[in-house]
Amino acid sequence: VLPEAITGQLAQVYQVYRTGTGQLYPTEQLPLVRSLQGEQAKADDLELHQPDKIIPLEIFTTPIFDATQKVMYAIAAFNDITERKQAEKLLADYNQTLEKQVAERTFELEREIVERKRAEQAAQAANRAKSTFLANMSHELRTPLNAILGFSQLISRSRNLPSEHQEDLGIVIRNGEHLLTLINQVLDLSKIEAGRITLNKTSFNLYRLLNDLDDMFQLKADDKGLQLQFDWTRDVPEYVSTDEVKLRQVLINLLSNAIKFTQEGRVSVRVDRKLKVEGLNQSANFQASHLQLATLQFEVEDTGSGIAANELDNLFEAFVQTQIGQQSSEGTGLGLTIARSFVQLMGGKSVSVPK
Repeated sequence: VLPEAITGQLAQVYQVYRTGTGQLYPTEQLPLVRSLQGEQAKADDLELHQPDKIIPLEIFTTPIFDATQKVMYAIAAFNDITERKQAEKLLADYNQTLEKQVAERTFELEREIVERKRAEQAAQAANRAKSTFLANMSHELRTPLNAILGFSQLISRSRNLPSEHQEDLGIVIRNGEHLLTLINQVLDLSKIEAGRITLNKTSFNLYRLLNDLDDMFQLKADDKGLQLQFDWTRDVPEYVSTDEVKLRQVLINLLSNAIKFTQEGRVSVRVDRKLKVEGLNQSANFQASHLQLATLQFEVEDTGSGIAANELDNLFEAFVQTQIGQQSSEGTGLGLTIARSFVQLMGGKSVSVPK
């Protein structure tokens, strides 16, 4: 048992400090002192200061009692935990560095999110402004254009008009109708981008719609020496319920493309209730378009030049035309974009499939 005078100054005598504080370890809290008072003790927050170095220590102390349970002395075990403390410091430093990096990255991500939201809001505002501008301009252009077409058609009916003027007037009418089609496509696209396109669902006679399309395109097919054929199975209902105007526009677009890019052979339209693969397929020497509306499938097939396989992925992108389409110098590359949007609006699908 240490004398009380030595015990009271034990920390100072042996230069024992509390880790990281630079202060002497409180004597009454030293493990050895606590064990001399009858307590089994342990501590690892001690530092032994020597002239040339500081040694971190872990101490275990156990009191030894006599037969009357009086403390006779205490046994102490000292461990040099320098390596463990170094490892703990490295781990703490690493954690601190990691926390700093995480905080910095979190700040960067939050800033990126804010900037992205600002960019999205700016893009949406610009898109709304563009759509409004296009809608207004389309309206302003269509009004005089309709007047030009109307009066041109009236003049073309005159029996006193010389034949050469009839031909010139025909050119004016055809180009005016083409320009009107482009304006309407731009207007449709602006409505789609602005989310203002709606589904006007009605019940109508599907057979009559198909017959009207047959009459509409028969003359064009005859002029090119093509066979135009419309077929539908017996289980196709005569009356259906969907947006008649949008369905008509989709089929007109597909038929126009089929006849435009077919130089010989045939163009056929088939309607049935079989759930075939939906989509659009146009290969090097064969072209087929598949559209599914509810339980009905519309297929426009032709023997035209088709589309290269590497162009199928971008076929529905706005203002994108195939190589053959670019060579024809016609259209804007909006027809299939609008057609796909209309098909999706009506609950159908349009995807690319292999031949």
